Amino acid sequence: MVQQLIFATVSPVPVTGLSGQRVPDVHGVVQLTIQPRNRPTPSISVKPWVLSSITTDKPARQLPAQVRARCSHLTLADPSFDKPAPVDMLIGADIFPQVWNDKSSSLGSGFPSVYSSVFGWVLIDPVQEHPDIGAQSMLVSLVSSLETLMERFWLVEEPDAAPQQFTEDGLCEELFHSEVNRDSQGRFSVPLPFRSGQPVKSFPGSRQVALNRFLQLERKLAADNILYAAYRKFMSEYEELGHMTRAEGVGQYYIPHHAVQKVEGDDVKLRVVFDASAKCHSGISLNQCLLVGPKLQQDIVDVLVGFRVHKVAFTTDICKMYRQIEVLPQYRGYQYILWRESPQVAVKEYTLNTVTYGVNSAPYLALRVLRYIADTECADQPDVKGALYNQTYMDDICVGAESLEAAKALQFNLIKILARSGLQLRKWASNTPELLDHLHPRCVDHHGNRIGNQ
Repeated sequence: MVQQLIFATVSPVPVTGLSGQRVPDVHGVVQLTIQPRNRPTPSISVKPWVLSSITTDKPARQLPAQVRARCSHLTLADPSFDKPAPVDMLIGADIFPQVWNDKSSSLGSGFPSVYSSVFGWVLIDPVQEHPDIGAQSMLVSLVSSLETLMERFWLVEEPDAAPQQFTEDGLCEELFHSEVNRDSQGRFSVPLPFRSGQPVKSFPGSRQVALNRFLQLERKLAADNILYAAYRKFMSEYEELGHMTRAEGVGQYYIPHHAVQKVEGDDVKLRVVFDASAKCHSGISLNQCLLVGPKLQQDIVDVLVGFRVHKVAFTTDICKMYRQIEVLPQYRGYQYILWRESPQVAVKEYTLNTVTYGVNSAPYLALRVLRYIADTECADQPDVKGALYNQTYMDDICVGAESLEAAKALQFNLIKILARSGLQLRKWASNTPELLDHLHPRCVDHHGNRIGNQ
């Protein structure tokens, strides 16, 4: 209890504390008398410095009720000792002998000790963890790095991704699901996924562009008899297999085509590439009007890592995968081409009936069919479903098993399930020759690898 207070300002005097740190904001010194709150004696005169703040609130948090209950029989110097409050005065060691006496007591294990003073009993020692005391917590503040703060900023500012149905990928998936079809033999027919959701009516001048490109191609082929013969053979096979047929009516878009060749000794390997990126007179192309579709192709690294973990591994190729999937008849008018076997006959119009290499949606459509097969026909064949989802790169399946028997079962199921959709497997290769012995002998290529079905 403060009995008398006299305040006096003084000239700045340096006051230092812990570790020699200078105490700022010393406002002055006062002359006062302190005494117990419930009696007039003893009376102690002191001259404390006046500061803005001595320390933070003490105690730092509300003490458990069990502590107050343990000392309820004592006359305390501070009746509100268990509630956080500011420190009013810090008593120095110079008056400590006048305040303290020799009485002390323990409140029990896990509780602070109590000491007697002229002001009443005082609690000293930390409040330890005790089974009767409730759970305690300690708050810790960490200063994040600048990189972490920037990352959090961009995460907060980044808008939420649009729902799948409102994206181009979502539209592409919707078009596929709404129009995909299978014939009586299980072969798939798929739509061309136009960006607008509806086919473009026309591409003015696309036939003339395709005709000019074809005449240029014809002059190039005429100068190379071997290439010309290979090109004729390719187109003849294309027609014989029904992958292209003579067109009826006028097409909406005509696709130019050209040759990509690879010479191996006396053999010429040729692929005809169809250029659906060719622009018509209005400046647009078929590819510009089609959706590419979501990425379904697995990364080659993931495929190879998954392939190498098996004790018995094998690879196989889906024969002419694109050309085993038909395009719905109402979209074939956008896949017209021009061709003739000789400059001595008239240029003819053909329609490509299948998914065409060079149309930007072709990879999506082909892989989407494989996933459709995996989702609808592999409920009881999880290994086949995993192979079609995760171990297929383009038209190659790279997979395996932990034993020869399991690998044979996987091989058999792959052949059976894909054959239902008109997809045949060839170019078999394995690190275990026994896996290839039961394949038909005619399926062996010139490297000794099997290239056909059972």
